[in-house]
Amino acid sequence: MEDRKLLKISAVSTVSFTIQFVFIFLISYAVCAEGFVLSGFQGYVLDKESGKPIENAYVICFTDYYSFGQRFNLGGPNSRPDSMQIAKTDKNGFFIMKLYKKYSGGWADERSVFFLKEGYIYALEYLQLSKKKDVLRDNPFIYRPGEEIPLKGTIKIYLSNKERKDINGEVMINGYLGLLYRTRYYHDYFKDNNKAEFKRLKPYFLELYKIFNEHSDTIMKTFSEPHLVENWRNELNRYRESLNGQIREITYFIYFVKDENGLWKIESF
Repeated sequence: MEDRKLLKISAVSTVSFTIQFVFIFLISYAVCAEGFVLSGFQGYVLDKESGKPIENAYVICFTDYYSFGQRFNLGGPNSRPDSMQIAKTDKNGFFIMKLYKKYSGGWADERSVFFLKEGYIYALEYLQLSKKKDVLRDNPFIYRPGEEIPLKGTIKIYLSNKERKDINGEVMINGYLGLLYRTRYYHDYFKDNNKAEFKRLKPYFLELYKIFNEHSDTIMKTFSEPHLVENWRNELNRYRESLNGQIREITYFIYFVKDENGLWKIESF
């Protein structure tokens, strides 16, 4: 009889412990889930010198995702690309970037946000942190404090071809270097691991490569240190190779003839 009581008490204790464990796990999951919602934002991209709106400027967000199991990785958590969101400004320079959310037990600490427009040799790079969802932090160097842009309401981003300096008056690294690395990295990951996302983003990957390639010499002149130039060249070559036949070089022949006045004119092409 006593054995039955002990068995009953033991069973009740086991059930009680299991319920408590599940409850604690669900609470922990909810806390984790809160960490990977990053606010959407909207605003205008403007020319810094003239104040005029910039049409068809890119706003690009890259978000790395950490799976739940990475919390227990003794060597430190490893992330993987999860989302690449792209918006373009309208004729008024206006854009809307949607929020990022993912409820699957993992977390995202930050997303990198880039602003650029072909013809402007400086691209801007910011971080949107999960702990400060409503702020873009200027990211000239990842571990240095920079300007913070509140995301409440409508923001204004200014692009310029003039040299940029941080809040301490030091020359900032051109955001194009970080953008090139991120674009190539996400291209390779989605190409191998997420065919649907790769198909959706493929036109953008090619558009960005075109900008990198055609403006490469001008962009490299903004780098103040030789190793940054070398990093750019190496990364651009890696990206060119990873595109692997997606880009094609086409040769055009243009034929000229002299008219009766001795002036050269295009005959055909």
